[in-house]
Amino acid sequence: MADFNTPSFLKTFNTPGANVTGTIVAIFDAGAFLGAVATSIFAEQLGRRKTITVGVLVMILGALLQATAYTRPHIIAARTVAGTGLGIINSTVPVFQSEFSPKANRGLYVCMQLSTLNFGIFLVYWIDYAFSSTTASYAWRVPVILQCIFLLAMLGLIALVPESPRWLAAHDRAHDSLAVLRRLRAHELDDASILQLHGDILRAVAQERAIGSGSWKTLLKADRIHSRRRLLIACGIQAFQQLGGINPLV
Repeated sequence: MADFNTPSFLKTFNTPGANVTGTIVAIFDAGAFLGAVATSIFAEQLGRRKTITVGVLVMILGALLQATAYTRPHIIAARTVAGTGLGIINSTVPVFQSEFSPKANRGLYVCMQLSTLNFGIFLVYWIDYAFSSTTASYAWRVPVILQCIFLLAMLGLIALVPESPRWLAAHDRAHDSLAVLRRLRAHELDDASILQLHGDILRAVAQERAIGSGSWKTLLKADRIHSRRRLLIACGIQAFQQLGGINPLV
C-alpha cells in the first residue's frame, strides 16, 4: 500500500489525472473480486493450504510488479495481479480458520484477523509519512515492496500447519483427517473424544453429500437453515459497510 498522491508517485507517472488515479486505486479491488470468484472454482479441489499459498505467491508477484513499475499500464496491471492474490487469500483464510479452529475460538480468530488488518493500515501510513518529504520514486516503491516481508512469513507459517481436517474428510482422506485432529487436540482431549469429533465431521460431510449441498443453487434456497436469508444478510452487511464511505476516509 502506498500513497498515490505523493509528489514521488505523481512524478513517476507524469502526474496522472483524477480518472487515471482512480483507476489505479480501484483496480486493486476489481482484482480482489476476480481472485475471490476464481477461488470458488479451484480452491475446493486444491485444498486450503495450497490455495492460500497460491494467493500469497500471486500477491508477491503483484508487489514486485508494482515496485518496478514506470508506466501507467504497468502499475494498473500490477495492482490487478496484487488484488487477485488478496482476493484468493481473503476468501480462503476465513474458511480455513473456521474448519481448523475449535468453535469456541473462531470468533476470536476472526477479530484477530481484522485487528491485524487495521494495524497493517496504521503501520503503512506511518511508513508513507516517513517518506513523504522526498520526491524520489523509492518513496512509494519501498512501502509497496515491504509487504513481501509479511507475505514470505505467511509462506513459512502455512508450511508448518496441516491441512484442514474437514477438507481432508470431504475428499476421502479420513485417516489423514483423524491424524490432523490428534495432532491438534491431543493436548486437551482424550482419544475417545477425538474419535467422536472425527465421527461428527464424517457424518456432517456425508449429510452434505446426501442433500447435495455445496452448489451455487444452495445459497438461493429458502431451506430450513435459511440459506438465502443468510446470503442476503452477509451481502447487505458488506454493501452497507462500503456505502458508509469509510474507505475514502482511510
